[in-house]
Amino acid sequence: MSVMIYINDTSKYNMTVLVQNMIMSNLNVQDFTDPTMISNLTPEGIRAAAVIVMVIPILAVYPFLQKYFVKGVMLGSIKG
Repeated sequence: MSVMIYINDTSKYNMTVLVQNMIMSNLNVQDFTDPTMISNLTPEGIRAAAVIVMVIPILAVYPFLQKYFVKGVMLGSIKG
């Protein structure tokens, strides 16, 4: 929500705000010319696709940064 308050230029929105706007607007059906594609679009399908698009970068980067997460957890833990 703070992105929408502080940033006026829509080209500078982050991915989560863009996906939220896409879900809320439910995609303009006029943008598609193939009528069979329009009948296959459901709000649940749009949400699922948005979640996949947002999770893939995290899943791609996490294996390379996992050792730093584990090291940070161990430094913050109570040693006994």
